Amino acid sequence: MHDIPELTIARPEVGELLDRESANQGPKESIAMYVLYIYAYAFHMRQRKVLRDNEWAGWIWSVRAAFRKGTRGSTGKQ
Repeated sequence: MHDIPELTIARPEVGELLDRESANQGPKESIAMYVLYIYAYAFHMRQRKVLRDNEWAGWIWSVRAAFRKGTRGSTGKQ
């Protein structure tokens, strides 16, 4: 599963197999989607009580930093 985002980053046109609209997205969009997938995975681990409070706090800090410092926040609004 982790090779799929790497492949779509290197060759965005193969993303069409999973999502027709992603055929035209560039590497930045592919990476942004992969990062959101990782954050969603961490959230689901938290829901299943796999992550401890201090681990979850680290994830929350990471997500907030990505939206505050990076361009992910403005990309999501688009």
